[in-house]
Amino acid sequence: MTAEPPASLPAKYRERRQISPDHCVHPEGARAVRVTPEEEAVLAEAIILLRDHPQWAIWLPASGGAWTAIRPASSRPPSPELPTIWVHADTAGELARLMRSTDEQVSGRGDPDH
Repeated sequence: MTAEPPASLPAKYRERRQISPDHCVHPEGARAVRVTPEEEAVLAEAIILLRDHPQWAIWLPASGGAWTAIRPASSRPPSPELPTIWVHADTAGELARLMRSTDEQVSGRGDPDH
């Protein structure tokens, strides 16, 4: 069985993938995609951010856009009815600073006036 990727994906990602009846992609149907050194650096920065801030979800910058992250606005586990905090930054370093500052405020260790 084969499946068509969404048309919204860039052409380089829209190649057909072999999908099994259990709807999983298996190694024989997957192909590696080349990663540029710049993309590799962005992925490494994202891994570091996720490791250091596991309560956050992070969106990688696309085409020179901003880094974006979201987390629950409290220490409670995330759920749809709870408020969230979004942060945006031009660099991974600035995003890390904003995430750290937000974490301190949520935990009650930070200065709420800054």
